[in-house]
Amino acid sequence: MAAPRAPRRIALVAAATVLGALLVPTGVAHAATLTLQVSPEIQTADANNSATITPTVSAPVSSNTVIDIEIVDGPARKAGHVPGTPDTTCTVPQNGTACPAVTITSTEAGTSLVRAWIPGPGSPDMAEGRLASKRANPLLSSPADDCQSGLLSGGDGANCENGTAVPGDQAEPDATDVVQITFLNFTDGRLDCTDHRGGDVLYKNATTDPQAETYTC
Repeated sequence: MAAPRAPRRIALVAAATVLGALLVPTGVAHAATLTLQVSPEIQTADANNSATITPTVSAPVSSNTVIDIEIVDGPARKAGHVPGTPDTTCTVPQNGTACPAVTITSTEAGTSLVRAWIPGPGSPDMAEGRLASKRANPLLSSPADDCQSGLLSGGDGANCENGTAVPGDQAEPDATDVVQITFLNFTDGRLDCTDHRGGDVLYKNATTDPQAETYTC
């Protein structure tokens, strides 16, 4: 009676193997649906006007994956927002999910938005705002929430939900995320002044400019 049972056990093992293959996502599936979260969503820079952000993808990557980063506006902005030439990049290492922390600095006070994205078709989502979607569950955060905050989970503060949601062209979660950094100090501040002629002040010509001159700043 023992001999006839052997094929049944083999069949069960084979069925379990096939079912497991169907249920476990492959590396290709991860790559096709990879999404991005950058943390923290809102922060204030330190006394030296320096802040760090950490881009994190939704699944381990099968190879080194570059994340593009652009300062959209405000005092930390370096140049125009051109997706093909980001201000900086970071790399998620093979089998990892997060970049090393990326430092953002400013020499002046103000608030900057920072956009990060996984390069690829449809990226970046240029229409996405800092708050792309409101949290559906006040207790628990989910991957579909722009703010990863809640009473029981998530590291973003309660103020992350403040403001009106500005959804992008792609539903959350997607391959783009926008975060906010506030800089409080002037580390290399300059006055923008004009002289009595209305031009920018470069230097005072002692031979032609009056001794008592008015500058407007």
